[in-house]
Amino acid sequence: MKYNEQHVIATIGPESGDIQSLKEAGMTMARLNMSHGTQSAHRGYAEMIQATHTPIIVDLAGPRNTTSQGSHAFDQNQEAITSKDLHDITFGVSLNASWFALSYVSHPEHILRLRREIRQTGGDQKVMAKIERKEALQNLEDIIDASDAILIGRGDLGNALGLAELPKATLHIVTACRKHQTPVIIGTEILESMRIQETPTRAEANDAWMHGYIGATGILLSAETAIGDHPKKAVQWASSLFTQGRNDRKQEPNLP
Repeated sequence: MKYNEQHVIATIGPESGDIQSLKEAGMTMARLNMSHGTQSAHRGYAEMIQATHTPIIVDLAGPRNTTSQGSHAFDQNQEAITSKDLHDITFGVSLNASWFALSYVSHPEHILRLRREIRQTGGDQKVMAKIERKEALQNLEDIIDASDAILIGRGDLGNALGLAELPKATLHIVTACRKHQTPVIIGTEILESMRIQETPTRAEANDAWMHGYIGATGILLSAETAIGDHPKKAVQWASSLFTQGRNDRKQEPNLP
């Protein structure tokens, strides 16, 4: 993955269906979300993904707990790389995955430690820092320098900053990544309504287009492709809208 490439990453889960059809729809990389499901299930997904020669991102759960509502939240009492993460690093290396993503990064040392753990397990995968905490913004330049790519987790980042601050922070991160020529992916609720609906809302269409227009490297689909009713259509819409935004950006040579 290079910063000037274009990517649509699809999270693979029980409702993803035929992986080849997702690739034909525009998926360029596949994500295994280790916060959900078992290693056995993920190994099965990985075998299907590898049959299509699509790169795999193993997204480590990081220090999180489950809330009373069933969602996940950052747990400051856990280590940056948990015992579960160590187990999943070994698993990801055994799969010969292409990438690891680390949740709740707040300091470049977290990424450096992940690199060490990967090497000690016999791997050489690239690493992606997920920006989801205020502290990550304070150390953003150093985190970018330490990472091979950045993933903006707008769900947890929105919780940390408040919704009014999230758009500005997203643009700030993308701009910083472009300055460093580091790939940057934007995730969380890109086409959330397509978990049920066959087409995105106008607001979602604007969102997906805008991510291409501001110069992001790619977008990440989560529930839309993992447990949604229309995974292939979600990828098609994401690819079409993001591509349009990227193409329209090219018509504006003075954009940073």
